This record gives sequence, structure tokens and C-alpha cells, in this order.
Amino acid sequence: MNRSELSQALRREIGSRTPGSALPGQRELCASMGVTTWLLNETLRELEGEGIITVLPRKGIFVSDRGPLPTRFVQVIYLDRPEATPMREYGLSALIAVAAESGMECRVRHLGADDLPAVKDALKLARAPDCAGVVISGAVTNKVAAYLATLTQPWVLFGDGRSRLPLDPLPVVCGDNFQGGQLAANYLLGRHCEHLILVNLTALPDWPWIGEARAGILSAVQDHGGGEILLPRADALDQPREFLAEVRAWAERSPKDRVGIICRGRNALHAATPIPCLIRSDHAPVLVLMNIEDTCPEIAGVQQVFCSMRELAATALRRLAAARRGIDARGRLRVPYVLMPEPEQAP
Repeated sequence: MNRSELSQALRREIGSRTPGSALPGQRELCASMGVTTWLLNETLRELEGEGIITVLPRKGIFVSDRGPLPTRFVQVIYLDRPEATPMREYGLSALIAVAAESGMECRVRHLGADDLPAVKDALKLARAPDCAGVVISGAVTNKVAAYLATLTQPWVLFGDGRSRLPLDPLPVVCGDNFQGGQLAANYLLGRHCEHLILVNLTALPDWPWIGEARAGILSAVQDHGGGEILLPRADALDQPREFLAEVRAWAERSPKDRVGIICRGRNALHAATPIPCLIRSDHAPVLVLMNIEDTCPEIAGVQQVFCSMRELAATALRRLAAARRGIDARGRLRVPYVLMPEPEQAP
């Protein structure tokens, strides 16, 4: 067992006990964990420095009854790809608002996704006693992911960022994209839409969260016993003209009956809203927007499947607080989408 594994094991042990209670003695811990006295003492010093435990010579090791030290700030790090535009500050307004409710500020840094030394330095600086933890978003490379997996300080990956890696072993907070896609498709299929057009659900590279949303849609279609899905090859954001040309060619091949449109992200609505004009049908197409924002703005003629960015931010900060207490486990926490009530029709 290395130091990182020992720290995680001790944090779980501490998290299972009440404040003020005693942990097993050092000799017993060394035997049960299979580590040397030196490694145990080094790790205990780290945990004591974080305020999680109190070590009293000749008396024992005790779970701190005062909790972690008060915190004043959250460190937010965006990892930017050098070949792309800088990472937009995903969810920052929500993080600032939720942190402020706890009396904390957000300190923001942009770092190169491939600059591992800068990432290490930023994380070391964030080990200050008054730091609640680190929120990371953006492009996580293999090297950075491998380093993050060794960290014992409180940190969380906010959203799936722009990484193509399977990040489930890390502490991730994201929207439940599978459930969101399933919710949107079920809404349309429940209104007897026999054809579904997917907008902004195809992209190169094929980001994991897009794949999850598509899988949720396909799952709903399969559960309903079938339905035709149009997934244009052209990207709705980068190639809007080509995208609409594909939809027009599909619509002109034969008259369509009931058509549903699923659009991922409000930034793609400009590609989705012209589609109803291309459909030859006695039934107006139904448009569903699958979206993550701070609040859910009402959009005329658009039904929304919504995931709250504020809830994502609050979940991230709760995970940091749990990690500071030594009671958080690695893994992906998925914040659900909700089907927003349809706006009432004017009489």
C-alpha cells in the first residue's frame, strides 16, 4: 500500500467514526494496513495538518471533534487545450454564487492542459488550511488524470470538461446525460412522434457526455418499440448550413407524419429552430431542448429538459466538504435532469 492508498484508507476509517472517538493504535494500524511505521507517521501528520485527527503522544489517535479549519476560498482551475480557444469558464457564475452563500470566494486560474508542472504547483498552493478544495474543469489529459488519481487533498472534476478519457474513477460531478436524453425522447415518443431529429448530438471527437445522451435516447426508442432517428453527419454548430441541408434532403424524400426534435444546448437552437419549416406534415414538429444552465429561461415553442448548474455547483462543494472530513469516495455523481412544466397556454 502506497501513501496515497494509505491516506484514502485512513480517511474512510476516520469517516466511519464519531468525532472524539479513538482510532486503533499505530501498531495495530501498521499490521492491518500492511505499512511501515514511517509511512504511517508521515500520513498521520498529513491528516493532522488538515485538522481531521488529533495525535496525542502516549494516549492515541483521535477523530477531531472540531472539524476541518474554516475555509475562505475555493480554487477553480480550467485546463485549456493549446489548439483550441481558451476553456470558457464553465459554471463559474453558479460556483461563485453557491460559494458566496457559505462565505467563500472563488479564485480562478487557467492552465494549459498539457502543463503538468503548472497543475502540480497550483494544487500545492491550494493546500492552504483556509482552502475548501479545488474544482477542476476542462481538458484532462492522460498525464494530468494519472496525477489527479494520486491526490488526497479535496478536489472534484466539475462536469466532463473536454476530455475523451473515461474519468469515472475520479471524483466527478456531472449532469446525468443518459437520463436527460431518455427523458427528452420519452416526452416526444409519448406524443406519438414517429421520427426524431437529433441536433448537436454528433461531434468529432465523440465526447463521452454526447454518447451518453444518445444512448439514453436510443434506450427510450427501444423501450417504445422503435422509431426513426435522424442523426446528421454535419455538426450543427460548426456546419449549420450543411446540417440543415441534410435535414432538408431527409424531409424531401417522403412526407413525414409526427416529428420530434431533440436539441442539446441552447447554443444550438439557431440550427434547430428552422427545422419545422422544412417538414411537410399536418402536425407541427415538437422541439425539446436538453440544457444545463443556472436557471431555466422560458422559450416560446420549446419544451425543456433541464439540469441545474447551481445544483451541479452545490454538489461539487458538498463533495469537497465531505473530502475534507475524509468521508468522500471516488466516482461519478450524476445530477438529474427534470422535465420542466409546459407553459400555460393563453386563453
